[in-house]
Amino acid sequence: MFKTSQLIAILAVCGVAAGFSQASTPIAGVDFDGGTTNGGFTPLTQVFTPDNNANLGFGGDPSPRFPDSPFDLFGIAQGQSSGLPFDLVDQSAGAFLPDVQGIIETTKTDNYVVLADTENNDNSGFVTAQWTFDVSGYENLQISVDFAAMGRFSASDPGMSDFEDYADFRTTIDGGTQETPIQVFIDESQDDADILYDIDLESGSTSEFFFDFFDEGDWNDLIAFGPIGSIGYHPDDNGLDGDDVAQDGFIPEPLLSNPSNETRAYADGGFEDQEIAAYRDPLFAVTSGTSTQLDDEFVTVTADIADTGNTLTLDFRGIINGSDQFFVFDNILITGDLISSLVPGDANGDGQVDTSDLAILAANFGGMGVIGGISIGDFNEDGNIDTSDLAILAANFGFGTGPVVANAAIPEPASLALVAAGMGLAGLRRRRSA
Repeated sequence: MFKTSQLIAILAVCGVAAGFSQASTPIAGVDFDGGTTNGGFTPLTQVFTPDNNANLGFGGDPSPRFPDSPFDLFGIAQGQSSGLPFDLVDQSAGAFLPDVQGIIETTKTDNYVVLADTENNDNSGFVTAQWTFDVSGYENLQISVDFAAMGRFSASDPGMSDFEDYADFRTTIDGGTQETPIQVFIDESQDDADILYDIDLESGSTSEFFFDFFDEGDWNDLIAFGPIGSIGYHPDDNGLDGDDVAQDGFIPEPLLSNPSNETRAYADGGFEDQEIAAYRDPLFAVTSGTSTQLDDEFVTVTADIADTGNTLTLDFRGIINGSDQFFVFDNILITGDLISSLVPGDANGDGQVDTSDLAILAANFGGMGVIGGISIGDFNEDGNIDTSDLAILAANFGFGTGPVVANAAIPEPASLALVAAGMGLAGLRRRRSA
């Protein structure tokens, strides 16, 4: 008869290392593609409000649009499907080479959620979505979401009822306290009023943003006397990259056939004709520890979820109030660690690692475990029940059983087959010979 230390020694002779190191594991999520993009996860439930057939996605038809506002959207869109606002899609490397703005490139062919001018004739206030996920058996939960946004956004105070451009993700576990791990808004702490940012197109060029605001008299004053008030020169008015003179109020116009032409351009203003303005006032995805500026390139933002339990309810609410402003998110992923009470080697979940667990492992030995399904002996979640799992059981044998049982002997093995034979577990031999 061998004790735990003797079994570990036998495993070492067989070339099996004992021990176990847990890492944060993807356990739930939604990719809006039916689980094809993001680890195969689908939520227990999913509800969009207003719906507008949002749960169905585009499928070639712009179903997430509001009935009376064809270019105002909330819901699941697919790639560069027809009916999407022209300014949302980046066709600079595809169907329309002169395109100068967009988030969704030709390589983005899967589904995502888009918000575009949700404050309109058909809707007032927040649009919302809700998902539920099974997170039972895990702790140290985190949520990750992919974000992109483009436009000149307006500030919102998350503590006030008068929201302009704002979104957040709120979590509740088993009906407990609601937390807000992620907020998306103009982050005043980042001095956002001074932030100008670029839109990098798929073609490799940098976007310029058209505004229909221009007044001849004010423009002449700007040229003659320099920036006044909130008016500032465009960041590309730098004398480089085809610009004739730095800080003269003009930059090259990429859409004109004559590349030597320049267009009046500045950072901001209140004019009444046409100009090219820089993108400014970006959205930030804010968590408890970080503030991430968003632009046209998708970025993953991760935040902690405070509680643990069985069912995670994730609530989204958002409002994008204005044209030429787009907020997109994709690939919601929930990760976590097996809760500490689920000790590696505890196959039956009784809080102990003993001969009962060895019997379960032996009965399933040689089979293909279910990722995350420790009840059949796949302790390292590699999809197989093998000597690595036996090593994990051996390393933790006696846990939770008290000092008497912990020092008790386990059946004598000379190999894995003898472990099974000593316990009368013929199924081990059958599985290994199969």
